[in-house]
Amino acid sequence: MRMISLLVLLLGFSGVTCSCDLPDPLKGGSTCENYTDSCLYVPEGEAVYIASDTLGDPDVNKTIQFTWRREKGNTSISSSEEERIHHHGPALLFLPIYLNDSDLYIARYDMAGKCHILYVPVKVVAARDPVGFYTPLNISDTNPKIACLEIVKDRCKAEKGVFSWDRNSTLMAGEAGEDLQLQGVTKADSALYTCRCTWRHMEHMAYNTTASRNLIVEDKGFFSNIQIIHPTTKELMVHPGYPLMIKCKALIGTNVCSKCQRECQGMWAKNNHSLNSIDGYRQNFSCNMEEPSKKSFITSTLIIDKVQESDLKASFRCRAKSPTDVKYHYLTLKRAESLTSLLVALMCVSAVFLLATAAIKYFAVDLVLFSRRFLPCSKARNDGLQYDVYVVYQSEEAMEEILSRFLYQALLQVLEKKCGFRVFIHGRDAIPGEDRLRQVDERVMLSRRLMVVLTPGSEVNETLGSSPSGPPSEAVDWQIGLHHALLQEMRVILVQLGDMGPQGYTHLSPTLQHLVRKSAPLCWREDSLGASRWNSRFWKRVRYAMPSAVAKPSSSVV
Repeated sequence: MRMISLLVLLLGFSGVTCSCDLPDPLKGGSTCENYTDSCLYVPEGEAVYIASDTLGDPDVNKTIQFTWRREKGNTSISSSEEERIHHHGPALLFLPIYLNDSDLYIARYDMAGKCHILYVPVKVVAARDPVGFYTPLNISDTNPKIACLEIVKDRCKAEKGVFSWDRNSTLMAGEAGEDLQLQGVTKADSALYTCRCTWRHMEHMAYNTTASRNLIVEDKGFFSNIQIIHPTTKELMVHPGYPLMIKCKALIGTNVCSKCQRECQGMWAKNNHSLNSIDGYRQNFSCNMEEPSKKSFITSTLIIDKVQESDLKASFRCRAKSPTDVKYHYLTLKRAESLTSLLVALMCVSAVFLLATAAIKYFAVDLVLFSRRFLPCSKARNDGLQYDVYVVYQSEEAMEEILSRFLYQALLQVLEKKCGFRVFIHGRDAIPGEDRLRQVDERVMLSRRLMVVLTPGSEVNETLGSSPSGPPSEAVDWQIGLHHALLQEMRVILVQLGDMGPQGYTHLSPTLQHLVRKSAPLCWREDSLGASRWNSRFWKRVRYAMPSAVAKPSSSVV
């Protein structure tokens, strides 16, 4: 499909796309080739000349028959030059255009044996405050030149029109040229400058075709020493075979972008050879100003379609140039680790971490016991306590032999003889004739740990003075020990002998059940290989729960 372009004599008017409702060109079964142009905004009061440049000069190409109509009322547009709205073949004229001329204008013509339809949507706006409609012209030059658009110049010459210039709608005396040259401008010269061509059509009344630019005089800019902001490194990790984009950004001064487009340069080179004419490499250059500081930056972007092996051996150079300075930055491309390698490395590190964590957790007891032999805390502390552990238990006929072997053989063999701990067992260490209740209470308070030996028949009643299973002395030990464990938050070591059966720990008193929930009992099995070995898993866990320093013997203890 050939493209139809429209020529509108409105200099500097910001071509805002309007929201016109366009018809469906194919409705009604049309067999013509259809073209629809973007909706055109035009200010009221202008002499508007719309022409299709696809067919060339309307005054030359007179062999094609054109018909024009407007959609509203399906009104035909005459070719008579007496009419305010008329056409010259492909050219549509409004002399001048009014607000109620907003509509969809339709041209039909036949060419090469086929009909063509052109849709031209036009939106007329009020020109009460035109500044917002015109493209701003930002300058910092002292002597700027404002040029009239070429399409206005060409039409004005064709109609033998006269130029004049307005400043904020006030005629500028003595300014009658195509271009307006200003001298020594300051911020006070910021204004709306309008180029006006006054011309007559067929010796009728005069018409105006205008074009305006909103001139904004900015602060004077200055170039400074160039500072390359990015890249900051001399090496860049890349993946061969993939595209790559590298930006070179440099600070060049303040408020100089208008000059920089002509006077600055940002370029990339490979091995000191320009990349402009080499396939696979593209460069873009831009200048941007940071608000409100007005700092000006140039950016040269290098785009490599596909990183080659030769790029990894080359030296890339970014060159930033201004009228007052030039700076270079050299960059080398390095092969990045592949994602597979990184993934494998990550998996290996994770596996090592998990194995280390599992090993530390499994050997935590061994590590602590080993460290106690060398750290200062392994020395005896003078905290006034005379026993490392006070052992309480309850006898029952079915477990009496196992209990005896645990207390007087295995426990004493490991904790006292091998490890040197001071252990108090009431049946063995009690002083004859001393008040039992007072003796038990004092010895428990002088102990750092309380070891509670649990058996399937351990008592369920913890009230002092009751008669749980076992001799009365054991009941006193049992109840006072649990009493201190709760009130003084004394650390308790639970040791289980035998199987508790399907009932589990539910038959125990609430105090014991609470202690079981806080710390699971350590199970001692007489038939195991490590029943009496100090370095077995069971006895390591018992030693781990024991104080790190052995209690000092006291002369008052018999």
